[in-house]
Amino acid sequence: MKKSTIIAALAVALAGVTINSLADTTTANLEVTATVNEVCTITAEPLAFGAGYVTGTNSAVLNGAGAVNTVCTIGTSTAKVTLGNGSNFDTTRRMKANTDFLSYTLSAASSGGAVWASDGEVVGTGTGALATVLAGTKLVVYGQIPAGQNVPKGVYADTVVATVNW
Repeated sequence: MKKSTIIAALAVALAGVTINSLADTTTANLEVTATVNEVCTITAEPLAFGAGYVTGTNSAVLNGAGAVNTVCTIGTSTAKVTLGNGSNFDTTRRMKANTDFLSYTLSAASSGGAVWASDGEVVGTGTGALATVLAGTKLVVYGQIPAGQNVPKGVYADTVVATVNW
C-alpha cells in the first residue's frame, strides 16, 4: 500500500475519536501583595508683598499671600506643617536689603491674624491629593509688613523653610 493510502485510511478511522491529552488539572493561588508607605511632600509658592510705602506720613501696612502645598498618603493622620523663622530672624522675622532689615509677620488665618510662630504648626489628615492638611486646598500663608518702619528704599528678601512632619 502506498503511504498516502495508509494515511487516508487512518484519518477516516480516527475521524470520530477524541484524544484528550490532559486528563487531570490542578490549581494554585498566586498571592499578590504591596505595601504603601506613609509619605508627604511639600512645595511652596512665593509670598510677594509688592511695592509700597512703609516709612513716613504715607506709610501703610503691606499685605501679601503665598502658599504651602502638601501631598500626603491617604490616612497620614499626624501630618504637621511648620514655618521656620527665616534666615534674617532676630526678635522678629525680617527681610534684608544690603545691611538693612524690614520686619514682617506670617499668619495661617488672614492678613493681620494670629502670627504664625516658628514652633506653630498646622495639623491634619492626608488626603492623597494636593491639599493642605487643613481643609482640602493649599495652605495659604498670609504676610504683613507693619507700617511705620524707618528703612531705606531697596528690594528686601528672606527665605523661610516650610516643613511637613508626619
